[in-house]
Amino acid sequence: MKASLLSAIALSIFAIQNIALAESVKDIASEVQSQGWFKTCNNALPRLANIKEPLPDSPDWKIYIKIKAGCLSELRRDAEAIIYLDNKFSGGKLDSEIKEYLATSHIRLGSYDKATKILESSLIGATQSRLPEIYSKLALSYSQQAAQFAPSAKFARVKLLEKAESSVSKAIELGNPAPPHFYTQLGQIQTFKGDFVAAENTLNRALRLNESYEWEKPGLKPIMDAEILMAKSQVRRMLGDEKSATYLAQEAIQTSPTESLKIVMKQIHEASQKPSTALERKSQQAASDKSNVLNQIYIPLDEEI
Repeated sequence: MKASLLSAIALSIFAIQNIALAESVKDIASEVQSQGWFKTCNNALPRLANIKEPLPDSPDWKIYIKIKAGCLSELRRDAEAIIYLDNKFSGGKLDSEIKEYLATSHIRLGSYDKATKILESSLIGATQSRLPEIYSKLALSYSQQAAQFAPSAKFARVKLLEKAESSVSKAIELGNPAPPHFYTQLGQIQTFKGDFVAAENTLNRALRLNESYEWEKPGLKPIMDAEILMAKSQVRRMLGDEKSATYLAQEAIQTSPTESLKIVMKQIHEASQKPSTALERKSQQAASDKSNVLNQIYIPLDEEI
């Protein structure tokens, strides 16, 4: 009788511990969902470290893995995120959602070949709501791959840019409605292809759409305005209209809501201007190097737990 009572108590304690664990993981997940990754991740990782990781057959295991991998990525610890996910899914049995996480970190680290393959496979089994973002990330990965080819490898570049344009067009088609940054991305790809008229029309559309688009975070609107204006500046410069290019670049700088973004925009503008003397070329190279550091690819995590 006493042994049975002790067993019952032990089972009760075990059940209580499991309930507490589930509530703790789900509590963090709820905060990420309501407050966003940026505000949550600095304290989410230490909290996760104090929670015993659920067993793989637990319904909370995937939530735990997703929060940890997502926060590692959000905090720019992408190499750790990749190692963590590779260890957790050594058998390669990743679902579409986890594949998108993994691909995002690979893009941030410049591993575009790997990111492309993972994103292409993540299309299978993806929910309808995630497909537009996956296609957008695919377009980014394709275009970055194209940028790595020398200008002489024209066929390879064109083929990848066509894939990029097709992917972002699919993202726009599936968006409900498509956000302004999809059109901005399309305009940038068209610029890369040399289709400047189409690029300018697309970017004008992005700018108009951004005026009325309902961003979840209002602070994204001026950031998007600045990016579109700078993209338009690049098109004008490609067309030989230096005066308009400079005007649009200055407008992009003034529109930027943060000092860090202003710096990035200034560096992009300076790196794009054509130098006329050896000293200016040297100065431009320094600006270009700094711009490359400041303008690293950053993809915000907007997935839902």
